[in-house]
Amino acid sequence: MSSAVAVLAWRRRRTEGAFALAAMMVSVDVWIVLRLARMFASTSATTYLLVDVEWLAIGATSIAWFSFALTYTGRRHLLSRGRVVALCAVVVLVVLTALSNGVHGLFRTSTSIVESGPLRLFDSTPGPLYWVAISYVYGLIAAGVAVLAHSTIAIQSHYRRQAVALLLAAVLPTMASLPYVLGVTTVDATPYVLPVSGVVCLIAVQQYSLLDAEPLRSRVVREMAVDQMDDAVVVVDDADRIVDANASARSLLSMSGDVESVQTVFPADADLSAGRRTVRLDTAQGGRLLDVSVTPLSDTGSRLSGRIVVLRDVTERRVRTQHLSVLNRVIRHNLRNRMTLVMGYGHQLDGPEADLVVENARQVTALGNKAVRVQRFLEHVSPENRAVAVESLGRRAVEPLRGSYPEASISVETAVTEPLACAVGVREILHELVENAVRHAEHSSPTVDVRLSAREGMLCVRVEDDGPGLPPMERAVLTQERESPLEHGSGLGLWMVRWGVSLLGGTLACETKESGTVMTVRVPVSERREAA
Repeated sequence: MSSAVAVLAWRRRRTEGAFALAAMMVSVDVWIVLRLARMFASTSATTYLLVDVEWLAIGATSIAWFSFALTYTGRRHLLSRGRVVALCAVVVLVVLTALSNGVHGLFRTSTSIVESGPLRLFDSTPGPLYWVAISYVYGLIAAGVAVLAHSTIAIQSHYRRQAVALLLAAVLPTMASLPYVLGVTTVDATPYVLPVSGVVCLIAVQQYSLLDAEPLRSRVVREMAVDQMDDAVVVVDDADRIVDANASARSLLSMSGDVESVQTVFPADADLSAGRRTVRLDTAQGGRLLDVSVTPLSDTGSRLSGRIVVLRDVTERRVRTQHLSVLNRVIRHNLRNRMTLVMGYGHQLDGPEADLVVENARQVTALGNKAVRVQRFLEHVSPENRAVAVESLGRRAVEPLRGSYPEASISVETAVTEPLACAVGVREILHELVENAVRHAEHSSPTVDVRLSAREGMLCVRVEDDGPGLPPMERAVLTQERESPLEHGSGLGLWMVRWGVSLLGGTLACETKESGTVMTVRVPVSERREAA
């Protein structure tokens, strides 16, 4: 059984822990072979020699088990080459001590061989070094069992059967050998129980996919996730001592080594009570604005035992927000007011140049108005605020355009019979798509067809026109979501549509045909409980 597991483990040696499992099974094989050889040895000298050499297999089995347990539970980093060599060196020292027992008598104080038919049964009185050796072996086995048992609690349920099977395979022979080691019985039952452990390991390999995939350990995943977060994470105990910090926190706060008190990192007046706030803090990158979130930690008795402090650098975001606010104010007041003056002076002039000045001033003013409209739209659009009835959506979005563009033919078809509601922003998106189609038409009587349908919790808004088709630069706004200095859209309308659809968790598709353009928007809808 152990040989079968060793072969299967070797075939899957690329899997984490498979090599250690194969080594452990091979060591068990050698252990059993040496035990059989000494029992059927032809001379007493051979029996004594095999008894001492058997410690190589016993030590190798315990080391391989300990290594497998560490690897399986995600603690491979503890198995440095130097530590493995040191573990093996102890086993070699044990064997040498056993072989030289005739000189010092510290490993066994007395030995004897009892012949029972063809069998030679070894009996001895342990010496002090024997107990050191046996403690070393059992210590490695117990450590592996403890590590695996601890991880079994936190491991995903998919892998829990594997871990339980491995624990059973390790505990059974260990418990079977204790009576012999403690002198309760003269028969060592370990070789007779090892096949049962082999069967358990074989079941774990064949039935529970032990070597097919490396288990994802919750503890390791959490540690790696926290340590690799861009946000700084600091753990503070109830005595205001920093007990842990991830790499981002150590870099941001210039932490080196162990820090005992929060006052060495945070200002004396820093508010670290539970909640969320924005503070200014001197960091390794200079003065920065940090979004600080403090979450209390409680022990099993609901007693406050510490806090988790998460710091996110929001300096650039705050600066960008201020830039947008300033630009919006400039567009809303200064630019529009100046353009109004330009238009007023332009009307007092004569000639085609005057008309050109007035038209360009009008376009700049319209662009400023659109920028304000886009900003207000983005401030209020929300996927949770589903307050617009779908059956009235088309009419409410299109009706104002019929008055502004009486020459256009705009039709709306709503194939929705269920009482559904969509987000408020969908109406502005539909309005913008229809207005864009009418405004950029090449003939005086454009046709725009709007169709609304719903399926599987999604509202489909389809807008088809008979215009010239969307230019490549405008399509890039919808597909690439970026502009370059040489290639850019002609306005803000399509950006408003793109941003709005993204914020609502929907999708946007554009299809250009010979006879026009088809814009398709899909956004989530929900069952309407009250009339909107």
